[in-house]
This record gives sequence, C-alpha cells and structure tokens, in this order.
Amino acid sequence: MKLVINNEKRYNLDDIVVGTLCLSYYERGWGGCESFQWAVLNIGVDPAFRNKGIAKELIKSMFSFCEKNNISEIKSSSYSDDGQKYLADIFRRESEKYPNIIFKEKI
Repeated sequence: MKLVINNEKRYNLDDIVVGTLCLSYYERGWGGCESFQWAVLNIGVDPAFRNKGIAKELIKSMFSFCEKNNISEIKSSSYSDDGQKYLADIFRRESEKYPNIIFKEKI
C-alpha cells in the first residue's frame, strides 16, 4: 500500500507497520457506560513517521470500519493528557462525519 499525506511524501508500506489503533470489545457497563461496548484503547505511531498524519488516517479508517460493521457506540480510553490534546479534535471532526456513530470521549 502506498500512503500519500498532504500530497507530499509517498511511503511504500507493504512490508512495515508504521502505526496501530486498538479497538476493543467489552461487556456492557465497562467504564460506567451502560450502552458502550467498544473502546479505543491505544493509538501508536512509529516515531520516524510521526507528524505525517498517520494517526489521523488510522482514526478515519476506524470510523469507516465501524460504519461498515454497524458499530454505533465507541468510547475513548484514558489517553494521557498530552495524547488527548492531539487526538480529541480529530475524533470530534470524524465523529461529525458519521452521524450514526456515537463517540464518547474519556470519562
């Protein structure tokens, strides 16, 4: 797969992993949310590929995956304050594009 971000660099990602997003299923009631069963547990990007939009693309792919698989309620895990300040706006913008998906930031 080739990844193009901001029409700048092209990366051939066929043989390497540059980022990961962990979406996990839980029994109802986890984290104090009776209806939420899915949680974003972790997002990580290889330091050599940071600040190139990888996390944003992972989040976009997650919302698309959830829509295609009828996952309608997702809860954010407890990211660090530093991580949250970078991710919150991306999650908010993407959740506005998918009105059938409810995304709740950490409690």
